[in-house]
Formats: sequence, C-alpha cells, structure tokens
Amino acid sequence: MNIPEYNVQVRVKNNYFLRRMAEKGFASSAALARACDVNVYRIGLYINLKRAPLTENNEWREDILRISAALNCMPDDLFPERHLRRALRKNTARKEMDYEQMQGITSVPSAETTLIGNEAKRMVNDALSDLEELDGDEKTLGVGMSAQWNSKRAVQIVRAYYFEGNTLAQIGKEFGLSLERIRQIIKGTERHLLRRLVGTIGPMSTKELLDDLTEMNR
Repeated sequence: MNIPEYNVQVRVKNNYFLRRMAEKGFASSAALARACDVNVYRIGLYINLKRAPLTENNEWREDILRISAALNCMPDDLFPERHLRRALRKNTARKEMDYEQMQGITSVPSAETTLIGNEAKRMVNDALSDLEELDGDEKTLGVGMSAQWNSKRAVQIVRAYYFEGNTLAQIGKEFGLSLERIRQIIKGTERHLLRRLVGTIGPMSTKELLDDLTEMNR
C-alpha cells in the first residue's frame, strides 16, 4: 500500500484582509487593533473568516466599519463576496500529501506567513529588549534556580533559540550548560514574555506567536 509521506494541516485565511493589512503597513493584527480600537480577538475572527461582516439585517457591523476606515477601504474590499454574510464554521483541515504536493504549497511565502513572521519577530524582540534591561538572577526571571544568571545572557539564549534556529544542544555547547538547564532558562524567560505580551494581544495569541516563530526557524 502506497502511503503518502505527509499529513498536512491546512488553515484557511481571508487573503483580502491580509493583503490589505500588508499594503497599509500593518505588520500585525495587534497593530491594527490599536489603530482602529477593535479587540484583536475580533480581528482574528475576521482574518479566519469565522465572523461575517454583515448582520442578519444586511448592515455592516460597527467593528468592521472601524477596521475598514483604518485600512482606508470599503468593508466589502476586505472579504470574498461569498463570506459577506456567511462565516466558516471550521477553517482548518488535514490532508495527506506526497512530497511534490507538499512542496507546491510550502515553497512560496503567503501574505499570512509574512505577517506572522513580522508580528512574531517584532513583538518578541521588543519584549526581549525590555528584559535585557533587568538586572536580576534566574529567580527574578522566573527560571526557578537560585544560582545567579545575568538577564542579558538569558535573552541571548532565547534569541539563539527563536531567531537563529539553534537547537538546545547547540546552545548548551555554546554556553557550557546542559540541555535541561538551557530548557529551564528558555521556559522561564518565556513566562516573562507571556506576562509582557498577554496584556497587548491576549494569552492565546501570545502563545501562537511563540509557536509560529519556533516553527519558522526549525
């Protein structure tokens, strides 16, 4: 029996919305949320086509009017016509593929991939820069060890993992530490990142940013 090599998860996104964001220089849904005073979670629903912009009375929702104003376009410019009144119940699916099929859908960066990369890198990097200013030990950073550890060194380790795509083994060798110790430092610093970002984009979005950034570098 010939079994396909890959099990691929497909996620459907609103490309009209994503392209307009990119054209207007919004590198993240959080940046757009600040500009139009709409909850970032609600913007995520529109990007994922999980919320229709028209009400049952065929009126534009107030939040989509604010979003379209921030993007300098008409509301119907942001949605395929078939989704003006109909949201998707589910926007993910799994499909088995061979190597050629998989290469066909992963070789060209999409608008969403670009936005995710910009969003993750900018937000995580800003939060890490803030952490670099802290003068404390691992306990202060939430690593849970009593031994002193410079916050700048902890940030270097996290950047090596997220931004440079190094493995735990490679980082451990560079800093002369065990795999478990490197893992503890990364997890402890991640907790600080979550606390710093959660107020801006919410806990789920923050976790997704870290996961997306890790995946892109692996």
